[in-house]
Amino acid sequence: MNQEDFPIIKNQNIIYFDSAATSLKPKYVLDKINYFYNYLGFNSHNHDSNLSFLLNQEISKTRKQVQNFINAQFESEIIFTPSATFGLNQVAFGLRDFVFKNQEIFITKLEHSSNILPWIDLCRAKKTIIKYIPLNKHYLIDLKKFLPLITKKTKIIALNNVSNTFGYLENIKKIIFEAKKINPNLIFVVDGTQSVSCHKIDVLNFDIDFFVFSGHKMMASTGIGVLYGKKHWLKKIKPLLSGGGMWEYDDKDLLLDYNYKQAPAKFEAGSLNSQGIFSLGAALTYLKKIGITKIRNYVFNLRNYCILEMKKHLGSKIIIYNCYQDSSLILFNFKTAHDHDVACWLANKHNILLRAGRLCTKFELDLLKTKGLLRLSFYIYNTKKEVDYFVSILKNETNFIL
Repeated sequence: MNQEDFPIIKNQNIIYFDSAATSLKPKYVLDKINYFYNYLGFNSHNHDSNLSFLLNQEISKTRKQVQNFINAQFESEIIFTPSATFGLNQVAFGLRDFVFKNQEIFITKLEHSSNILPWIDLCRAKKTIIKYIPLNKHYLIDLKKFLPLITKKTKIIALNNVSNTFGYLENIKKIIFEAKKINPNLIFVVDGTQSVSCHKIDVLNFDIDFFVFSGHKMMASTGIGVLYGKKHWLKKIKPLLSGGGMWEYDDKDLLLDYNYKQAPAKFEAGSLNSQGIFSLGAALTYLKKIGITKIRNYVFNLRNYCILEMKKHLGSKIIIYNCYQDSSLILFNFKTAHDHDVACWLANKHNILLRAGRLCTKFELDLLKTKGLLRLSFYIYNTKKEVDYFVSILKNETNFIL
């Protein structure tokens, strides 16, 4: 774990505690992006030159990397998207032909708005019903209470396996196994945006039907995401976008009808974000070199160290909401200060960046009976020295006035 790999830390003289929103990029990824623009910055739909062939080889190589990274059965099950949000919207749109009036969609109250609003739109369109999965006192899924709620009317279960607030890891494999014993026709949609940077994902072994994640949360550039879907589902559902090279030519009147290509082309209308795909391949290479298990252990140990230091030195001045399990996140508030005042003071006076506000998760604020939160999120470039400095400057501060 080397801060020298991340030029922005030195260039901006920052302590960055907001990796759950967007991770910093290592020099290895930045160099690969630079290489792309200097040598292979073409359109991937041009197949007539050796250089374009090399570009498409790199895209195929990255698709294979993603397949191996999440253990998908087929390379064609990997769809490149602009974001995880786009992927979730694609799934919700694509499943409209397979849900009907009064069927049920289960979500948790820990979902990012990107895994809530598309399902609300689906319910409005199809008159389906949204229900909430029961949680225990530590804000994890209460399986004993949840399983009896599943019936033949239950169609979709959409949930994160690590929330962007509490940061706790759900046992997705067990949840899916137990739920599908009750209703084998259930469709499981998993938001993996907060899990892929620290946890090993196995979509095949977990029996996940759809899985999404974002590149920018795992050291790739912004504007690139991944949608995984089981092969049989990708054959059935319609794409959200139409255009580009996603149709098959035939003798029909194209003004009236056309056929889709097979996945992944079916879901990749228009010009691909080749730079983003390039950066994702580089990020996966970088992650593999370090090792997901090593990253997870480092990040969790640092987070637990920070909690101990905050309790020791800040004590009764703060509320910490998620102490109970390993995570890369700390949710907290100062009892006598507004979350945005604290965040602005830290950022503009001490160059410490963390997240404040609603965190795109309104339901959690209701659960915690607060109007806003402070969130620390750690990754491989953070250190105990940074934690010590963070705690030390907060220890005697009460006003948070710039």
